[in-house]
Amino acid sequence: MTRRTIMRVELSPGSKSNLDAFCERTGMTKIAAVSRLIDWFCKQSDTVQALIQGLIPISLESDAATLALKKLAAKSTRVMGSQ
Repeated sequence: MTRRTIMRVELSPGSKSNLDAFCERTGMTKIAAVSRLIDWFCKQSDTVQALIQGLIPISLESDAATLALKKLAAKSTRVMGSQ
């Protein structure tokens, strides 16, 4: 069995309510939903992570998002071409 690490997460009441609603709607446990989200986030590029965290100035967000999407499209094209 894969070894797991247990962490505590602090959420605002609104985020907790949204997470509860999401989990009820999808039938997922909160642990599964948060684990999948963190796994996905950690696999993203530095640019995507910075955009999600709000670390890029608003004046540059559009350019950064466009660049991230272009990189994703190029990566997707390379993967699709190799099949």
